Amino acid sequence: NLPFKSNSFPFVFIYESLHHFPNPKPILTEIERVLLPGGCLLIGSDPIKPSLQFPVWRRPNKLRFWEKILKYFLILPFISQIGKTETEYGVIETAFTLKTWQKSLSIFKKVESEIGVYPFGPIEKIQGTNPSMVTRFGLFIFGGGIRATCFKEGKIKQSSRKNILICPNCLSHNQQEPQLRSMGSVFHCLVCQNKYSKIKGILVLMDKKLQAKILNLPL
Repeated sequence: NLPFKSNSFPFVFIYESLHHFPNPKPILTEIERVLLPGGCLLIGSDPIKPSLQFPVWRRPNKLRFWEKILKYFLILPFISQIGKTETEYGVIETAFTLKTWQKSLSIFKKVESEIGVYPFGPIEKIQGTNPSMVTRFGLFIFGGGIRATCFKEGKIKQSSRKNILICPNCLSHNQQEPQLRSMGSVFHCLVCQNKYSKIKGILVLMDKKLQAKILNLPL
């Protein structure tokens, strides 16, 4: 629930982040909402899950010696998953199939993507998300990665809004976008009466329960 009005930004950039969520579609849907008509989303890099995989363990970002040997013989992606460096700290680490990426990115009017097969990197530039049969076969066996440039429907124009901050609580619970009112260092919602303040100089626009959970603050 991004605390910004719909149709606010001409450009959004997200890099190696979507695989830290259970499903990319809600994230991409929210990004599409805040993009201006004709706006652009750049997805820097994210993994595509192989179908032919029987993981025994998770490997860290910095491979150990014996894992490097398995990688050299192209055995590693069949019997291990990425993400040990993240999951040991409680961070979600997953990968999505090509079908999931296609379904998630279909919310955009136009998509230009680079799709690669592990461990060879980006090998195919295409319009949309439908690679050749050769690339599909490689993804089925080894998995790979995707980069994409996505465009929202409409013609690009500059936003005329001066204040784009909205109440995330109202957006989450009522699908409303009331504008926040600045009262000194505190931002106030006139609809749900929630107040948002700065913590260590940073304005935190999250509802109270989420603040308490993430920042260990009292309700």
